[in-house]
Amino acid sequence: MKKAIRIGGRMAAVLLLVISSLLLVLYQQGYYDFSFIKRPPGAMVGEGTAEQERESEVLPTEPLTPEENIRDVFEQSGALSEQKGDYESKNGKIPAAERFFAAGWSVDSGDFDLQKHRLLRVTPADALPTVFSYGKMTVKEPMRVESPDGGYETVLKVYETDRPALSLYMGHIFADDGGKTSLLSGDGEMLIAKIDREQLQPAYQRTVGGDPLFVYKGGYYKLASGTGMLLAVEESEVRQTALRFDYPIDYGLSDGKIFVFFDEESGLYGYRSADESVVIEPQFEMAYEFGSNAYAAVIDEGVQKFIDRSGRVVIDAFGWLYYNQRREVFDGYYAPDTNGIESLGMFYFDEGLVRVRRHLIDYYHRTKTADDMDLLLYENGEEFPLPGGYTLVGYSDGVALLEKDGLYGFLDRTGYWIAQPIYTYAQPFSEGLAVIGFADGKKGMIDKEGNVILSFVYDHVSSCSSGVVLTFERDHGWQILNKAKQN
Repeated sequence: MKKAIRIGGRMAAVLLLVISSLLLVLYQQGYYDFSFIKRPPGAMVGEGTAEQERESEVLPTEPLTPEENIRDVFEQSGALSEQKGDYESKNGKIPAAERFFAAGWSVDSGDFDLQKHRLLRVTPADALPTVFSYGKMTVKEPMRVESPDGGYETVLKVYETDRPALSLYMGHIFADDGGKTSLLSGDGEMLIAKIDREQLQPAYQRTVGGDPLFVYKGGYYKLASGTGMLLAVEESEVRQTALRFDYPIDYGLSDGKIFVFFDEESGLYGYRSADESVVIEPQFEMAYEFGSNAYAAVIDEGVQKFIDRSGRVVIDAFGWLYYNQRREVFDGYYAPDTNGIESLGMFYFDEGLVRVRRHLIDYYHRTKTADDMDLLLYENGEEFPLPGGYTLVGYSDGVALLEKDGLYGFLDRTGYWIAQPIYTYAQPFSEGLAVIGFADGKKGMIDKEGNVILSFVYDHVSSCSSGVVLTFERDHGWQILNKAKQN
């Protein structure tokens, strides 16, 4: 009996020692704490907890290395094979934004650079929609058609389509629940909650200082910094750009040396310096700001030309010439007949090229058009050689978006295809990134080298807007991404 008691006592002591050791290990691992014992700084937290994962996560220091490049994908079958990746594994490689921002990264609207930028996944406080749309909307889309008198004209194609639950505007997010509209910041923070859709609309303009403008109850308004408070804006504060669309903050900016002004007495436009001294007398029907290359687009007697800072015409069409069968025509560059994103690349030089509309009008029948085409011009007025048979859809960031027989591709300013013309869906480059893919299939995003920055696993990808991108996938819903770089 005494022997049994001794054995039992030893086993109890061993068991107590094992339990004590286990408790010590668990304490060290952080699975529990004693309120009267202060854990030393830097002590471990429980393995598998979110806190430990955050502490152990190391921010990447190497530049982004894309896994794919589509420059040399020549067949649709090859492009379609790029879409076979699993959404969760592909999308899961996009890092969360919080630790990057805590380490000094911030949203950046500059052109995407593999050496500097990353797309980061934002987790907003409120859940994002899981469906693409809550209702329908009527769209009026400018569309070019052959004119009865030759050339082309732009008509509005009116149709009904799904209204996206989320849409971007100059780094802000409009959220539509099918009845009301809310305005969110680029990281998903609520700024203005649930108002009538008609009350708040994008103005597709900015202030002179670069703030996005909204149309609120019929007037121009901007947001007070970091808030949802709307501030009225005077007409004089509105930046006058040639086109109206969701444009980058530096679009249409003056070179800072001379500026457009309107002379009320003559009804014409000229240029003056910052001290309001007249540099170029008012003489143009319309005038646009000088760019970094010191050229500005003007409209003179209905024809578009480019002038230098002295007012000298440096680019003009040929005037009168003989065309087919020695029939005389007037050859000129003309402004586009619409001022939306469909005319992207007009008026302002971008990486040494500008888009123009060349219009040949019959001398004897002024309503007749001999030819009508969009071209790209160098700064010396010479024509950039676009491949034959393609339509120039847009030009931005030094890249032309071309279309032929319903297929799209991207051609850079050196004449090299970034993306072969095998895709049925594409949007112009914005901030160094472009959406490309298939109209009824998956879409992704590439940079100007053809590197795949967002894999082809999404049903919808927005163009980049002031450093913000939206994606949607039918089984996973909406997602906010921020284009960021380290300060």
